[in-house]
Amino acid sequence: MKKNVLILPVTLTAMLWLYLLAEMVLRLVLPQLIFPRLELTGVVLLCLAAQVAESYLAPHARHNYLLLLLLGALAFGLLPLGAGFVHWQQALVLAAAGAVALCVTTFLFVSLRHRLDDGQRAPLTPLLAALCLYLAVQPLRGVLL
Repeated sequence: MKKNVLILPVTLTAMLWLYLLAEMVLRLVLPQLIFPRLELTGVVLLCLAAQVAESYLAPHARHNYLLLLLLGALAFGLLPLGAGFVHWQQALVLAAAGAVALCVTTFLFVSLRHRLDDGQRAPLTPLLAALCLYLAVQPLRGVLL
């Protein structure tokens, strides 16, 4: 599984599916709650969660960034559209933002993880790298998609 390039898109799709499923169940159980729209920080959080899961499942997986761009756009565009949370115009914007966020955070996450990695003695390196990147994205908190 060292050269499998589909681990990250599959984990991203699973994370996004779980997020949409949880939101759908909460809307059914508590209809009076007002849910915020998906912001750029939420998209980055989903991407980083998928990258942390991928780093534990396949630590030395290779990344094809064009494939990540395409599959990220498909995941962020089609899943919320199919779940009925966005209209097709919003799905296009979400697909573009999600694809770019996935590629940029993957590049930054991999480079930061390799700089922080200390071999077998550092099992929490992916979590630390994801936390650093998520804190770096916090100034974009009000950017709605």
